Amino acid sequence: MPQRHEYLELSDDLTPQQRALAEAVRGLASASELSYGQLAKRSYVSKSLIGDLASGKRKRRIDPENLRPFHTAASAEAAERGARAMAWEEFSACCTALGEPAESEVCGECGAKRDSGPSERSSGRRQSGGPADSAVDGAVSGRQEPRVVLPVPRPRGDRQARADVFWPHMPLLKGYLDAGNLENATSLLRSVGRHVPPEETAEAIAACASAGLEEAAEMLLQQASARDSREVLKVLQELNRAERRTESDALLGLALAGAGT
Repeated sequence: MPQRHEYLELSDDLTPQQRALAEAVRGLASASELSYGQLAKRSYVSKSLIGDLASGKRKRRIDPENLRPFHTAASAEAAERGARAMAWEEFSACCTALGEPAESEVCGECGAKRDSGPSERSSGRRQSGGPADSAVDGAVSGRQEPRVVLPVPRPRGDRQARADVFWPHMPLLKGYLDAGNLENATSLLRSVGRHVPPEETAEAIAACASAGLEEAAEMLLQQASARDSREVLKVLQELNRAERRTESDALLGLALAGAGT
């Protein structure tokens, strides 16, 4: 794969929608001055998906919300560097347009899509909307860690929030759990527990515990306890500041147990 900001020419066969999204993804990556791997690590969006989007290989429609973490990570880094990044509304429109027929494929009289051959369903290809089409399609590339199986989530009715603790990616996690997409939920929790800034890890732990997602909070705590000792202390500090004594004690216990092995 090309290194940062060194891109191959986009194919002339791409649809306008594919080209627009590819250029949008390339523009965000260039503005951030981060590699695809770094953006994947910060946003929980897989490196392979980012690469496919940037090269125009992605043809099926994609939910813009699945790429919001990628846009957030790239935009935040670009802002720190004083660079201008594409606005979320514009990027979201590029995502939404992907998969729409080009003007040449639409009948000018009735607006219906012209038949261009067997559909994906009739040819036996997998349809979009399944876990493989998700933004977080498995563990972030290149990370060799033991596979962690997330326990079966509780029914929705048992997930009553006990406090309003904000974590921006909670809707994404709940969406994975409600859909039974445990592989992507696990990947998200592992990344947040071990690789994002300690402040966000503490925020996620508190939000999951407050929302009744005890299994998710436990996985975050387990991952956080394996971090560098200084980062563990920072997570503990943030939890204590938020008066999350239960989670703070649990993290301290896990960290001490790990240090003794």
